[in-house]
Amino acid sequence: MKKIDSNFWRSIVCLVTMMTGLSAYAQSTISGTVLEAATGEPVIGANIIAVGTTNGTITDFDGNFTLMVAEGTNLEISYMGYKTVTMPAKNGMRVMLA
Repeated sequence: MKKIDSNFWRSIVCLVTMMTGLSAYAQSTISGTVLEAATGEPVIGANIIAVGTTNGTITDFDGNFTLMVAEGTNLEISYMGYKTVTMPAKNGMRVMLA
């Protein structure tokens, strides 16, 4: 069996570290507000989740939320008794639940 050079392993570790750093760099903090469509009142405790992940959050007392995702990632916004909305993430988004 041929022994693999230690420089090879260093190169692999360096490459993996760089790729991890690049994927974290592509994400940003997205903020928005979830409101009730009929009244314009904030929806407290609405669920916001990045589709296909376990990355999510809930809205605060004023219906505001922040979430670390890449812009354009599909977000699913839901609350019991309201129709679920799926839309791309962008900073300053306003979501109306009906």
